[in-house]
Amino acid sequence: MSKGSNEKKKKLSKEAADLEKALSKLSDEQRTIVMADAASRDGVASNEFLEDELEIPAAHVRVYRGRAYTMLRKEMKRLGHNIPEPRKTNS
Repeated sequence: MSKGSNEKKKKLSKEAADLEKALSKLSDEQRTIVMADAASRDGVASNEFLEDELEIPAAHVRVYRGRAYTMLRKEMKRLGHNIPEPRKTNS
């Protein structure tokens, strides 16, 4: 294995470990939302699905999602990772 390949592997391993640490700081609801988003085909799980799954109003799903991603970005930046800001939407 090349030196560059080993360095890349170490970096990915650190990112994964740091992401796991950041995820552990989320509430159970927030973590469920983030993991459902990661598993969905389009990157965002349906609010209605999560409303049923978590037994909370869809409005709470939207708030929990926003707070979860804000906290994850903040924590990953604190741990030294270059995390891009979210795209602005016209809504």
